[in-house]
Amino acid sequence: MMLAIVAILLVVLLLPFVTASLYLAMLACLAMLPRRRRPGAGIDGQQRRFALLIPARNEERALPALLASIRALDYPADLVRVLVIADNCDDATAAVARANGVAVCERRDPDHPGKGHALAFGLTQLPGDHDAVVCIDGDCVVSANLLRAFNEHFNGGGRVLQAYYNMDTTGASSTQAVRNLALSLVHLVRPLGKSRFGGSAGLKGSGMCFRRDVIDDIGWNVFGLAEDIEEHLLLIRAGLRVDFVREATVLGEAPGDLSSAAGQHRRWEAGRLSAARAEALPLLAAGIRRGSIPMIDTAIELMIPPLSVLGIVIAIMLPIAAVLRSWPLLTLDIIGVGALSLYVGSGFIVARTPIAEVARSLIAAPRFALWKTWVYVQAIISKPAGWESTHRD
Repeated sequence: MMLAIVAILLVVLLLPFVTASLYLAMLACLAMLPRRRRPGAGIDGQQRRFALLIPARNEERALPALLASIRALDYPADLVRVLVIADNCDDATAAVARANGVAVCERRDPDHPGKGHALAFGLTQLPGDHDAVVCIDGDCVVSANLLRAFNEHFNGGGRVLQAYYNMDTTGASSTQAVRNLALSLVHLVRPLGKSRFGGSAGLKGSGMCFRRDVIDDIGWNVFGLAEDIEEHLLLIRAGLRVDFVREATVLGEAPGDLSSAAGQHRRWEAGRLSAARAEALPLLAAGIRRGSIPMIDTAIELMIPPLSVLGIVIAIMLPIAAVLRSWPLLTLDIIGVGALSLYVGSGFIVARTPIAEVARSLIAAPRFALWKTWVYVQAIISKPAGWESTHRD
């Protein structure tokens, strides 16, 4: 009798994790459908003027590569304005930007660090001769078609856009390979799936693009640990959604090892947790009242724990279900395993990952999952005191 009660309790405990896994599997199936045609000339065929905002803190080494990729854009140079925000720098970031022929504004406010403050400051420094604002981190490089793709999506009716943002895997270790897979799932598979039913792709921190009237109305007044999530929630509540621009890419520079990435991931997860606690249920209720798919889907997204947590919980339940000889628990757990396997597999398929990188990712996955779960637990136990930059080798 006691074992039966324990099995029932475990089924109740496992059900939310399996439900989340099935939601991710649904997104994976939608993401693997044949791609739709790009917007093309669309509504007006206009060539817009873009202002590129680049928040950069101590990026003297990485910044030249980004500026070189901007010079290589296949978009009229006279319609592109670049502004580097040298944010609380103690290196030659500002001098490097000026040597590359772009405008620079320097911000000195050590009591208020972080990209959110830098972007808010940068927006006040922009002249008014632009139609859209693009935000790109100082350690990234962009694809040559970035602005052309953004312009086409605007011509097709888009108002807020997000490029595919991932990390450069050139010469990457197995640890970096599995982190790249994790990022591909969140930044590629999920947005592609959401685009099939009218969901919002979300903002990913770099490669974000706002039409001028949107940024004028909403502004940038978010300064927390996950400023992109906070800004996305403001957009969603205002009735806007973010369109995913799959064909344009922004590649960032990943930390060299897990110890260097720990602070970044803890900040991300703490920011997500704060947003989920404050916004998920009210946003879900508001979405149901309004019949808003983007609001409902964004609320669901906030409530989903990291993939590593889902995987570890579902993996632990397998032997427990076998010991208890509980067929309902075992069946539910097998469904969860299948859903997560489909989701992870879709990341390799959609990103067209080479077989060698697939193997390296799978080998490193158990260690990464344990590490990421520990980071998540730390974020639950104690919120980081504030924003801090990520160390890169």
